[in-house]
Amino acid sequence: MYKLENQKILFAYNFLKLMILGALVFATEPMTSREIAEVIGVSAKNVSQELYAWQKYHYHYVRRLKPKKGSGTNAYRYKINKKGIRAYLQYVKRVHLGFDLNRRRHTPRRMSTYTGLKVIDMRKPENWHITAEEALPYCRIKVYESNTIC
Repeated sequence: MYKLENQKILFAYNFLKLMILGALVFATEPMTSREIAEVIGVSAKNVSQELYAWQKYHYHYVRRLKPKKGSGTNAYRYKINKKGIRAYLQYVKRVHLGFDLNRRRHTPRRMSTYTGLKVIDMRKPENWHITAEEALPYCRIKVYESNTIC
């Protein structure tokens, strides 16, 4: 994603969580919040706040590791757990089906990409990715006016 001037990207419920988990699922080694932010194209502050909330409320999606010795930073590194992989696969399946990402709702809401129920085999790794067309209803760009005086 590109950061545009005077614009802000707003995410639907749990879409930022899906993007963070996706970056960690396909990572070969533990990552810091700044590295995750670079991969998914979101500000490091948003990623750090989300990861902090997961630790605070004991979601157990990721394991927080100590900072790497000799790296020059004191940033925690994060590694995905089995519960995080399961949550990622459930969110990806909901996106493929065209439902919202609220897993607590009894009857899911249909998004604009809903085409009907279909069988999706999540055992195949090619089904673990989301296309841009599928992700479009879950994020939007908000343009705001700058407060500069000419």
